[in-house]
Amino acid sequence: MASQGLLKSLEDAGNKISEVSDDRYIAVLTHYDADGLSAGGAFLRLLDSLGKKYIIRSVTDLSDENIKSFFKLDADLHIISDLGSGELESISKYKNLYNVREVLIIDHHKVNGEHGDVTLVNPELYGVDGGSADCAAVLASYIGYKLMDDPYFTEIGLVGATGDMQIYDPKDLTFKVLEDAISEGVARKIRDFVFFQNRSLPIFKAITWTYVPYIPGFSGRDDVGLRLVKKAGIEVEKGSGVYKTVDDLSDYEKNRLLEEILHYILGLGVDDLKPRDLMSDIIVFTKEEHYLLRYSLDFSNLVSAAGRLGKDFLGIVVSSGIRGDFVREMEEIYEERRKLLGKYLSYVEATKKVVDDVVIVDLRDTDVSPRFGGTISTILSKSLIYSDKVVLVLLRNVDKIKISARAPKSLVDQGLNLSEIMKDVARKYGGHGGGHNVAAGASILGDDDSLIDYLLELVKSSLST
Repeated sequence: MASQGLLKSLEDAGNKISEVSDDRYIAVLTHYDADGLSAGGAFLRLLDSLGKKYIIRSVTDLSDENIKSFFKLDADLHIISDLGSGELESISKYKNLYNVREVLIIDHHKVNGEHGDVTLVNPELYGVDGGSADCAAVLASYIGYKLMDDPYFTEIGLVGATGDMQIYDPKDLTFKVLEDAISEGVARKIRDFVFFQNRSLPIFKAITWTYVPYIPGFSGRDDVGLRLVKKAGIEVEKGSGVYKTVDDLSDYEKNRLLEEILHYILGLGVDDLKPRDLMSDIIVFTKEEHYLLRYSLDFSNLVSAAGRLGKDFLGIVVSSGIRGDFVREMEEIYEERRKLLGKYLSYVEATKKVVDDVVIVDLRDTDVSPRFGGTISTILSKSLIYSDKVVLVLLRNVDKIKISARAPKSLVDQGLNLSEIMKDVARKYGGHGGGHNVAAGASILGDDDSLIDYLLELVKSSLST
């Protein structure tokens, strides 16, 4: 059952949006990841349906510069989505400095400070862990669903929840949105092995382009996938140059392929495979026709690809329900992301270091895009090998250092709080940091030889208190 307090705050937020005069602007600022862009898509669909004037922007972080630029927009209502809970002091300061009329924050990250004259909608205020439920897309889509009685909004919410890894054990409002989507006939749920999640891709790609769990030497390897499909005695094509997908396989073929996959993985030295690690719920969108939009994982990866490659607007537009040429452009981006991710993960394997309970991946001297930091840290945290460790990924972003961190629940239960660690490192080096106790990040201004040692000391100290 969703928190009643949260539902009331979402209803009030919807009223604020509806009450803005049609001749005045509503400005939206959202995050560049799959959740943030999906939330942006929900707001685009909602504001367009209401006949409002609007401006929608996306950013990689909520720096003072980005806040100031956003507040310079002439609007009656400024909405900050999937960001803001950790920067309340700065938001309030610049709101007053630029005489901003009203600010509405729709977020699910840890709250830092008092929100004062800013309206904050956040599950954390109602005792719900925003790291495991009620991401920004779920919140934004619920507002749209209730205001417009439009079932497509539930699909948007599920795309964002998939991107934030909240769909696999849905709780609170996330669970309700999934139930609503199923009852509306927008979605259905099936359960299968993780190797068969990417059901729309050619089978030799689908089985290895699985990163939950991440398996070095297997994940992302088209050559391995092709070898295993052939070894299982399965034809790669179904005729006329069209590749077979998961949905084209018989039960017998799937079982044969699974046997070959497991045999190969065991040969890599992964000896602790558990059935629960290899099974997953798959959300099917029943109204979608395009193969990359039919399953929530594919759709979410598509939106994520747009954000990671700097085409944020495409993620917002397609998640809002607009199709046509935009989807064709997204197909190209999706493939580019696949290739880049394979390249970046080869860097990861070459540079990673394990120190006690921490995996350090220092990519500061590589050409890895800082927009991929969260993707890399999440993939490693879901690895069968590193799932019990803290993952810290460091990247260079022009004159700043971006840190993306993930932690297992077992260490969080021992007192580890990545959000506080990222705030501490930002206080020492300048910049800002925050997030959840299990997933957080920082963008810092300083950089020296002691940075990694300081991060390791913060983790060690957090676990010893």
